[in-house]
Amino acid sequence: MIRTDQFGLSLQSVLIAVALIILFSILLGCTTVKEVPVYTPVDVTKVVVAPCIEQKDLPAVPVLATTKIKGHEDDCELLNLVLTDRAQLKLYVDQVQGVLAGCVKPAGS
Repeated sequence: MIRTDQFGLSLQSVLIAVALIILFSILLGCTTVKEVPVYTPVDVTKVVVAPCIEQKDLPAVPVLATTKIKGHEDDCELLNLVLTDRAQLKLYVDQVQGVLAGCVKPAGS
């Protein structure tokens, strides 16, 4: 015996109707034509600036004292090595910044 609700509809007929609605909506969604954008290649020119410095213009990279650690140094010796490296690196950075400053053109020139 098939049960019906107060409107005379059975659960089976309601489920079939819902399934058909979903099926038709899927089919209609698949048959619609959507415009796909077409991309055309564009030539882009990029200005490449020749390097203003050469390798010979750069200062030599310092040999750091901490690269010579043998493993048996005490804390004071390690601190002295780190401070020495810090001073060497600061000098090196200052020299490199000086070389690079020659490459920078002032605004408006």
